[in-house]
Amino acid sequence: MNASIGNPRMRGGALVIALEISLLIAVMTTVLVQNAMSENTGTDSLILDTQASYLAESGAEYSIRLLKYNIANNYPLPLGADKVVLSGFLPHYTQFAPDETPRPVCEYKVIRIEPTASRSMVDVDGIGHHFQLYAVTGRGYIPDPVNPERYVEVFVNKMVDLDFVPLFQYLAFYNRFDMEILPGNDMNLRGRIHSNRDIYIGAQPGKKLILNSSSVKSSGSMHRHRKDKTTSSSDYFMEGTVQFKKKGVSESAPVNAANYPTMESVGKLKTPNNQTVPTSAAPSGYDSSFGGYDGNNDGKIDSNSDLPGFSNGVQSRWDGTVQVGANGVPVLEAPTDIRAYLPPVNGETPTHKKNPATGFMEPAASGGTDVPGSFMKMADMVIESNGSTTRIRDGAGTVLFEQSGSNVTVNKLQNSTGNPVVPVTEKQMFDGREYSGGGAADANGMVKVTDIDVAKLNSAFRNDTPVPTRVFPTAAENNVGSIIYAYRTDTTEKSPHGVRLSNGAELNNKLTFVSEDPVYIKGDFNKTSNGKKGSIILADSVNLLSNQWDDSKTAGSPLPKPTGDLEVNAAMMTGAYETIAPNASGAGAKYNGGFENFPRFHEDWSGAGKAVNILGSFVSLFTSTYGKGAWVYGGNKYTAPVRNWNFDKDFLKPENHPPGFPVSVGETRVAWWKGRNLKWWPLP
Repeated sequence: MNASIGNPRMRGGALVIALEISLLIAVMTTVLVQNAMSENTGTDSLILDTQASYLAESGAEYSIRLLKYNIANNYPLPLGADKVVLSGFLPHYTQFAPDETPRPVCEYKVIRIEPTASRSMVDVDGIGHHFQLYAVTGRGYIPDPVNPERYVEVFVNKMVDLDFVPLFQYLAFYNRFDMEILPGNDMNLRGRIHSNRDIYIGAQPGKKLILNSSSVKSSGSMHRHRKDKTTSSSDYFMEGTVQFKKKGVSESAPVNAANYPTMESVGKLKTPNNQTVPTSAAPSGYDSSFGGYDGNNDGKIDSNSDLPGFSNGVQSRWDGTVQVGANGVPVLEAPTDIRAYLPPVNGETPTHKKNPATGFMEPAASGGTDVPGSFMKMADMVIESNGSTTRIRDGAGTVLFEQSGSNVTVNKLQNSTGNPVVPVTEKQMFDGREYSGGGAADANGMVKVTDIDVAKLNSAFRNDTPVPTRVFPTAAENNVGSIIYAYRTDTTEKSPHGVRLSNGAELNNKLTFVSEDPVYIKGDFNKTSNGKKGSIILADSVNLLSNQWDDSKTAGSPLPKPTGDLEVNAAMMTGAYETIAPNASGAGAKYNGGFENFPRFHEDWSGAGKAVNILGSFVSLFTSTYGKGAWVYGGNKYTAPVRNWNFDKDFLKPENHPPGFPVSVGETRVAWWKGRNLKWWPLP
């Protein structure tokens, strides 16, 4: 019997089915591969989009910080509304050339929306604010590392309301450094306080630090101990009494526990039911390190045996007077540049170059290297010295006075009777702080100073005008006041020469006095009894000398001892250096003297009960370039006076503001949005 091999039709059908199945499998495989490729592409796209978004966000944030810095330092920006005022690329993320391999790019633009800061308000702390709206855009571009033709581009846009606050609305404002208020004697402070960093606060045992303030704020943390010591040091915790006035309590109210609740030191913190909080919970007392105490161990902070942590408890304890970064205290951008001349900023054309014969910067028709700094540009009078030649010129550059050695070569200044006036002389004096720190070039600690006799400036008239006019006009002649810039070309870190204001008990008018060098104030300055005027001193450092200082002090002679009080009424904006905390072994610490030594002293104020009375404001902004001598107490350096320092409320009145009044710059984020492959907003 023959074997059957099946129906040919059936065999053909089976082949068709097999082909269809193969085709189906092929289609399914193609779809799966395409889906996988699509998923991979989508994943890659998401990664690239995330990277571009972060890059665009970085550009927007960088531009906001750059904008605030430019405004705070009075750097030139285009005027008007709907103007691009800043644009550029994030460092290291610049645009690549057409013939280069594509790489990540981060670009930014800043557009001014409102032409001026015309909106204003006074906040609950009594601080005046002015506002101006800006738009910022950051562009992030990320190429595909595998396929450079493919890329993702993201734009992040933000509306920012800048907040301008005149700096001298504060008793104390610290920009770059931690604020340290650690007096060795009783101290009473009246006025608002702000630190962009931490605040270290305390008082010596048996002494009191009283803060009569509506606002004590730190953008960082607050510490109830020293920064420059270790816990094993006997004075690390500064266990004297520290009290802050509660919000809403009158400035004239008595200092007691109800009006001025205490900021307890280590081991003294108690719960409402008078239970002592263990040091394991409050290692340095009532400060930012205290996270709260659950006295009854029930897992909640809700009874009289419990105590909320510092950042939560400050509101109920002081009703909002004291706040830290955890409470939302912002960082405020502040001016840091008071140089006489600097390289061009924001596309400026250089206008000046150094005269090699004199060392002075002179106008240059060509070959310029620098431009005048913001305060130099605004100056009504410039006083400059190279160590051998001293001259005075007006804001337009006309030389009014010049002297080389004892030889007066130009003098267009006279008093009301027509007699010549010589308001500046070159002198030397001993600076123990610079000497102790090894700063002064001369081994004997002497520094050169351009001594400016303010009384003679008050009386000086120009004789080169049709009608004699004052070089420092009175308020009746000019209600704006004057800006005077003084500097030396021979000042270095090794030879910290400076300028000195003498005989300044009375001022003709409001005054902004600026120097990139150390400034010394000799004797009373701007006394209340003489009709105090709004006054600012901006300098590398500020040093106070008594009415009895006579330049006779040397390295080998005893400290001069003042025989009377000193009165200085001015806002001081100056530099310092950072206090360095000790390392793990307790070595390497360096103290900058703290707020209590904000103006530097050079005499023996101890024992005589003599006081330094200051009505003004204390603003620490930058690292001193020249006045870097180490702080040393006692010996042949200085001893502390009685300090009566208060905020000058006249600074709250615009009519009392000296010209060029510096501001801090904060911001409020009004809106935020993001898009891919968009255009710049609102301008192309």
